[in-house]
Amino acid sequence: MSSSADIGPLLTLLEREESRRDTAALALKQAQERLAYAQSQLDMLEGYRQEYVARWMGEFSRPATPQIMQSYRDFKGRLEHAVSQQQDSLQQRTSWVERCREALVEAETRAAAVRKLIERRLAERAREEQRRERRQEDEFARQAAWRSSALDTLTPID
Repeated sequence: MSSSADIGPLLTLLEREESRRDTAALALKQAQERLAYAQSQLDMLEGYRQEYVARWMGEFSRPATPQIMQSYRDFKGRLEHAVSQQQDSLQQRTSWVERCREALVEAETRAAAVRKLIERRLAERAREEQRRERRQEDEFARQAAWRSSALDTLTPID
């Protein structure tokens, strides 16, 4: 067996790469969950903002005091700010999901490359073993033929 066909270190490398892949897959799953949560928070804020505006539009069909109008505008401004912040958070989480997805693809690619290398090394080892066995069989056949021809020459003819 050649030392190049030794796959022990490759198996260790494969374990490490598969562990990295599993870690990357978990990170992606968690990032996707956080993204879904951020999206639900945004949906909830936008829904509340729409309800608030709709409710106050009904109130504004009647005369309103300047203090009520100011209170409405202030609270609506705070809602708009909260929605904007949540949209920023959603965008950041979307970017993070993409980075996690890219990391997972890279980890899967590395693990697949190591797995393919192991397969090639094993196939190489099997081919070397087959060649060795064929050489042995050929050598045995030559020796048998030589013995047979030697016996024929040694056998007296009556």
